[in-house]
Amino acid sequence: MTILSHYIHLIAQLARDELVTPAPPPCPDRLAASPFERPNQMTHAYTGGCACGAIRYEIASEPVFQNHCQCRDCQRKSGTGHGSYLTFARADVKHSGNATLWDMVGDSGNVKTRAFCPACGSPVYMTFAAMPDIFTVHAASLDDPGRYKPQVVTYAVRGYEWDFLDPGLQKFEKMPPM
Repeated sequence: MTILSHYIHLIAQLARDELVTPAPPPCPDRLAASPFERPNQMTHAYTGGCACGAIRYEIASEPVFQNHCQCRDCQRKSGTGHGSYLTFARADVKHSGNATLWDMVGDSGNVKTRAFCPACGSPVYMTFAAMPDIFTVHAASLDDPGRYKPQVVTYAVRGYEWDFLDPGLQKFEKMPPM
């Protein structure tokens, strides 16, 4: 089972357990034509980028996974107790601009690449050497951050009592089991 199919399976399981809130209907004023638009894809793409606009992305599919991560790396990156992310199939992602890339070894022992804007410093996305078919964006980098609907908390073993997250979210000590 690939990582991507595992996340899809996990999300389906969470949906059956009624832990997932359905996505809101598309907002008609944001359905303008886009150079990234693909036929027979969802009509309300996920768009976003950095604070200054030098890096932009558009994603023509629904996220396969949405999580809060409490690993130590995400705490350091965010300056608080966790990072919040949406993960997509990489094939559906279009992005522009030149991000500065920083490779690091995560708690899992795998290399992850953090991408941030060299002009404004905003963290925008991450990729993972062990999971080349996925593309993860920071929830706050979305043009409409209200579309972020966390499903789980990962690396809860590293969480702090002062970092209060929705107690209804399923928590995993590390990443969900494969």
